Amino acid sequence: MEDDFKYIKKTFDLALLGIGFTSPNPLVGSVIVKDNKIIGTGYHKKAGLPHAEVEAIKNCNQSPEGSTLYCNLEPCCHINKRTPPCLDLIINSGIKRVVFSNLDPNPEVSGRTVKLLKDANINVTFGIYENEGWELNRNFFTAMVKKRPYIHLKSALSLDGRIALNNFESNWISNVEARKRVHDLRFCVDAILVGANTFIHDRPKLNSRDESGGVLKENIKIVMGSRQKVLNGLSNYKNLGDFITYTNDFYIEEKCKANFCSSDLSFENFLSKLVEIGITSILVEGGSKIIATFLEKDYWDEYSLFYSPIFAGSGISVAGESENYSKISEIKKYKDFKIEKIDDNFLVQIRN
Repeated sequence: MEDDFKYIKKTFDLALLGIGFTSPNPLVGSVIVKDNKIIGTGYHKKAGLPHAEVEAIKNCNQSPEGSTLYCNLEPCCHINKRTPPCLDLIINSGIKRVVFSNLDPNPEVSGRTVKLLKDANINVTFGIYENEGWELNRNFFTAMVKKRPYIHLKSALSLDGRIALNNFESNWISNVEARKRVHDLRFCVDAILVGANTFIHDRPKLNSRDESGGVLKENIKIVMGSRQKVLNGLSNYKNLGDFITYTNDFYIEEKCKANFCSSDLSFENFLSKLVEIGITSILVEGGSKIIATFLEKDYWDEYSLFYSPIFAGSGISVAGESENYSKISEIKKYKDFKIEKIDDNFLVQIRN
């Protein structure tokens, strides 16, 4: 069992090599061990490419017959995807034991692979570092279980909770290192969501970039707001790439440039629709109205608040449109949080 923990940790390290590119698939790493030696490793590099188990078997430096295969997620057994299932290859390779962290929450897989492996006389062990495995693939698991993307809110704000001055000036509340961290957050998600006011006034690029400004990843862009405001904001852009709009008139267009089509989607159904088209995670960088919407509906999983040591006075509140409370006892208190100093800024990260 001690070796099982060691090798499962190795699968986590391998899985992280695919971060930012595997969605809507999960992050998966795999290690094959024979006679107490690693004979093959692999990870899922990108959606559409071979899965981790396939890569590990392919990379073996000797026959995997009689070996143990480790991975952080239950191997797949369904064919409703772009790549073939791993199950047949595992069985046909002569592997005699499979160890993994988490059952796949996908109803087309969950537990079925375990039964099929056992039917093929392959020993199966799972549940090792289960919590850590969930954390690794929280985007994928949230999309599968809650039928909406993993939603990560982000704000840069003053000590008195202002994200901009009254004239919408907000460059730059956060420092350089904090902004680098935001690009790290962007790289790890599928889409970036802003409100129409942010879209118009800040003209954000809505992608992830390196320190020199080079584009690391063109995220899908989502804009929420009035139809006319979104149209006005679009005039500032020449090349948006994949772009989705959701207005308060309930309009959505998948991967469009400037067109809208009516589909009468509620906010809840809009989020479900995003999962259906392969978006498993969103970084919400909206203004106060957008942040307030997600907070009030309790549609969020994580919130990163980058504080600058300034008092901005009568500026725009981080969630100015949120509901009013009459008693402190009515307000939800979050216990899962951590604080980190980033040069002269500090980051508060909260889990919902």
